[in-house]
Amino acid sequence: MDRSILSSVSKMKTLDRSGMLQHLYGFPEQMEEAWKLAGEASLQTEGKVFDHVVVTGLGGSAIGGDLLRTLLADEIRVPILVNRNYMLPEFVSERTLVIASSYSGNTEETLAAYDDATNRGATVVAVTTGGKLAEKAKGNGHDVIYVPSGLPPRAATGYMFIPTVALLERFGLIESKSEKVKNTVALMKELREQYRLEEDDNLAKELALWLHERMAIIYGAGDIGQTLAFRWQSQINENAKVLAHGHTFPELNHNELMGWELVGKDLNLGVVFLRGVGEIDRISKRMDITGELIGQMVEVREIEASGSDTWQKTFSLMYLGDYLSCYLALLNGVDPTSIDSINYLKDQLAQF
Repeated sequence: MDRSILSSVSKMKTLDRSGMLQHLYGFPEQMEEAWKLAGEASLQTEGKVFDHVVVTGLGGSAIGGDLLRTLLADEIRVPILVNRNYMLPEFVSERTLVIASSYSGNTEETLAAYDDATNRGATVVAVTTGGKLAEKAKGNGHDVIYVPSGLPPRAATGYMFIPTVALLERFGLIESKSEKVKNTVALMKELREQYRLEEDDNLAKELALWLHERMAIIYGAGDIGQTLAFRWQSQINENAKVLAHGHTFPELNHNELMGWELVGKDLNLGVVFLRGVGEIDRISKRMDITGELIGQMVEVREIEASGSDTWQKTFSLMYLGDYLSCYLALLNGVDPTSIDSINYLKDQLAQF
């Protein structure tokens, strides 16, 4: 594909025929609307006490759970687990809050996990646009937080994350996050002006050009860095239709680091270090030393988070990765929104 495409707004819009970049531009308003919707939702179960929280979902509907778990780890006194499977862990009981997260409302694994939670007497709240999940939840008398439809699930992160935060706040498990949300939204509004398709001096475009025809290796720091690296990997997979790989410090220093010893300099890899969030001093040192080692074989780029707190820094890196993956898709000559292979898999599974 002609690399100059990123300089032509008309060509980019033609390839991005389903409007993924427009969805990304609207992300800050999505967060604001999700906060309002979750705050106004009627909850029959408000005031209950829980020993654990489980967010069950897949793909774009599960990333909200990852963000919830990592961003609240230093505050919440009950464990949060993200379940990406048909069945729930054995500990789930009537003392568990299960948040069934499915943007479409028809994710088969989430529907099975919802049934499992119901059978165990857990308190269940569904976050969805509708579908079978909403039908089941209404039929069983469970609370439902409805979010607007019309987006690919991976572009609905605000709708799938913010309600989970509001839920935990309303259940008394965390302090108010109103200011966190407000400040994060303000930063996202600043960043989108830098990353929008009309802007040529654009870090997201620059990184996409650098990663074009390379396999991206994304490294983060700690649990938050793991969530971010996986998000970058997943977005590059789904939007750009190419393989990518993510891992996190310090774990990768105990295994994956050795995999670089026999990597030849002719391999077409691009390594991205996500810096500024999830780092303590020892992890920062690990990242510095590892960057020196890997940098002898392949090019390493360090991307510094923006913002003044963990929420802003986390979302700044996520937002950049989302935009980058779309520009990489356009460089690859594909519509970022299309998911033909996933749809084929679902059609085949529906026959059994």
